[in-house]
Amino acid sequence: MASIERIRLKVIQRHYYLSAHAEDEMLEDNLERRDVEYAILKGRIEKRLTRDIRGTR
Repeated sequence: MASIERIRLKVIQRHYYLSAHAEDEMLEDNLERRDVEYAILKGRIEKRLTRDIRGTR
């Protein structure tokens, strides 16, 4: 199972945690939990960045 599929399954099953930092960032961007869930469940990956110093994202 691909990583995005595992993440989507966690969202569907409600087996995930949003950190306080993530919630603060969402508040600043005027996003709600359902917005983030929708993006994960219905969105698509445009490209993978593999040469980022922070790691693949």
